[in-house]
Amino acid sequence: MALTKEQWQEVEKKLSGFFGSAKFSLGEREITVERGLIDKDRLGFAVYIDGWIKGEWHTFNGEEMKEPLIAKVWCPRVIKLYKPSEKARIIKALGKRYAKKLYPNLEAQRVYFSPHFGSFRALKSVLSKLEELELKEYEPRAAAGVTGVGL
Repeated sequence: MALTKEQWQEVEKKLSGFFGSAKFSLGEREITVERGLIDKDRLGFAVYIDGWIKGEWHTFNGEEMKEPLIAKVWCPRVIKLYKPSEKARIIKALGKRYAKKLYPNLEAQRVYFSPHFGSFRALKSVLSKLEELELKEYEPRAAAGVTGVGL
């Protein structure tokens, strides 16, 4: 059963501070969302599957995904093979028709999935599409994971 509007508001309220976490269940899997640093000086949300974010789950060159759940719960990102400036330079040098002939993948782009979300709105838009997502618990969390780390 999908989460109600009131449940989403409560989760957003609990995750609005500097640190917080919410746990969801998706079938027999556990999805944990934690608010914290996702970059050197940027706060965001990290999505863990059964408590993990594993590097081996990231795929390249169209390989088959090792963890198919990441396509459902992680943030889809798009990267173009050619930057707009590089594409414009190629078209200017060769002409549009000849450039498309020599570079058939000039418009191509790749989709990859990131476990980090920059805003709650983006996180909610991905997770709200999952009908079987259920809220288990949410709690404000002190900087427990940060204490004692080089301080």
